[in-house]
Amino acid sequence: GIIGSLMNHPTESEFSGNVNTGAVHAETSNNAKAVAGGVVGYIAGSSGSDANNVTLTLKGEKSTGAITCGNAEATGAIVGNNGSASLQDCIVGGSVNGTALNEANFESFVQGAVSKGTTTGTTLDGALPPGPADPGTVIKTAEDMITFLGLAQSFTEKDITKVFNDIDMGGATLPPVGTYAGVLDGQGHKIYNFKVESQAQTTGLFLMNTGTIKNLVFGSSDGVKYDGVSEIAAASGKGGSSTGLIAVNAGTVENVKTFATVKFESQDSATESFGVAGLVGTATADGEQVSIIRNCSNYALIEAAGKPVPQTGFAGVVGYVGAPGTLVESCTNEADIAISVTVGIAVHIGGVIGRSDAAGTYDKLVNNREISYTQKAKPSAVMGIGGVVGGLFNGGTISGAVNNGDVSSDLLRGNRIGGILGTLKTGGSVIGSTNNGKVVLTQGACTNYNAMGGIVGLQEESTTNDKDNIIRDCTNNGDVLMTVENTTKNVYMNSAGGILGVGTMELSVTGNTNNGNITGVNTATSAVYAGGIIGSLMNHPTESEFSGNVNTGAVSASTSNNANVACGGVVGYIAGSSGSDANTVTLTLKGEKSTGAVTCGRANASGAIAGNNGSADLINCVAGGSVNGETVTEANLATLVQGAASKGTATGTTLAK
Repeated sequence: GIIGSLMNHPTESEFSGNVNTGAVHAETSNNAKAVAGGVVGYIAGSSGSDANNVTLTLKGEKSTGAITCGNAEATGAIVGNNGSASLQDCIVGGSVNGTALNEANFESFVQGAVSKGTTTGTTLDGALPPGPADPGTVIKTAEDMITFLGLAQSFTEKDITKVFNDIDMGGATLPPVGTYAGVLDGQGHKIYNFKVESQAQTTGLFLMNTGTIKNLVFGSSDGVKYDGVSEIAAASGKGGSSTGLIAVNAGTVENVKTFATVKFESQDSATESFGVAGLVGTATADGEQVSIIRNCSNYALIEAAGKPVPQTGFAGVVGYVGAPGTLVESCTNEADIAISVTVGIAVHIGGVIGRSDAAGTYDKLVNNREISYTQKAKPSAVMGIGGVVGGLFNGGTISGAVNNGDVSSDLLRGNRIGGILGTLKTGGSVIGSTNNGKVVLTQGACTNYNAMGGIVGLQEESTTNDKDNIIRDCTNNGDVLMTVENTTKNVYMNSAGGILGVGTMELSVTGNTNNGNITGVNTATSAVYAGGIIGSLMNHPTESEFSGNVNTGAVSASTSNNANVACGGVVGYIAGSSGSDANTVTLTLKGEKSTGAVTCGRANASGAIAGNNGSADLINCVAGGSVNGETVTEANLATLVQGAASKGTATGTTLAK
């Protein structure tokens, strides 16, 4: 159900906390070597060509699926043929070859009869532990859940509570837990049909978690759809700060799904940055203990209103990260995040994480739904919005992220919009990530700048001169569409890129690929810069790194008079060595490639590699496609590699084959 086979392990490996609910079946023509297990089919013994040289340990594994196999002796609820492993504290249920597991027989079905490994501490799914239980440590009914919530604030890390049934709370309003330091193990069960009404400034079923909450589903009776009742909300006039199923987390949240609608209304009483999310409002730390959130999914909608006073992050899984060392991994957002609060101070919106102000690790995060901002009142600040993360400040790494939802805004203020990340600032990295959604800005009359990218919207600032803002090995497959009526005089202007909208300060952009079409249209006069990889590069005080990027998408840009527009297959605009946007060093772009069609309203600022190259050296680039309808060939390669208005150089350019 989890792993087919385990073999040839030279050293100890880790296997724990995995859950299978599916049916598992195996057969062969004679069934002599057929093996099937609820968690692992076959685990090699300590000798032979497939031997494990150590005794593997599988701890806390669970299977409730139906296991069938043509070889009865190699069939088990946890392992079919366990050659040598130690199975500890596993949970079994379901059936083995048609026999339902129960209190009388479950121990004989944990592993197949041919197994030579050991099993200890196995329990039957839904069974109560032997002997009398301490109050609040066993949840089997709605009454037990109420008891747990009443006692939970007194629990320590030694207090372990387990859920043994799916719990229908019958629409009850549950009292939030102040600070929880125990261990709540749902064992894969569901708690649903409940409401939370918080009287505090923070809002959640758990106002502060420093313990462990795992293996639970909230707000759904079947783990697939919302129950239509469950919600997290503040009492009238309360709340206004960190809001989520868990308002503030400094512990571990693992294998948790939430469907419970989150309701937030800003209050003037909030003074510090915070987050609003389906799962965790704010991730912080408790001394040396950092926040860990892994293998979690958000299906909850967020209903937000008002005008947040401090900087605020909105997201599906974690709204705001405020402590270094935070780990968010293998988490998914499955709900539309549609925000329309008044932007009075910087707001960040993301599919998985809203805003991170600390150096965290964000690995294998996925957003599958639409992320959007719709303006309902006049804004007075900028906004960052990303398919996965809204803003990454003061370090941190996003790796292996995937966005499959469209990202859009109509904010009449500065927008920083990216398929993966809205704003990248001061020492962060985006590595090996993929955007498949459209990135769309539709903006009426506005006097502020906009930065849009298939991966990152805006990159700015750095604390060192060591290229410490990194965008590497990312792929954009989504179209980037900017339609504005903009008269800004801000140096950033309006920039759209397949990978990055605007790049400033220390920066490394290498090995990225754009396959989406990039379009920048301004029905007013302010500049529009569009590039297959980067919209514009400016304000670089030290050398940055740009190499090995590939664009295959079409790139186009225009304004009402086309007086200040630039469009390039790799970069639209590269600032010169003087002026308010000046690069004070000569930037080098090496080994860049574009085969897309480039179309620009200003012919002399159109190029197969760079549109208007104010100062950079383009070295050993590969150009193809077309420029303003003219196919790039050996004969015109030298004149089409960059726009005629360019003052930078291009050497070693070759024609794409």
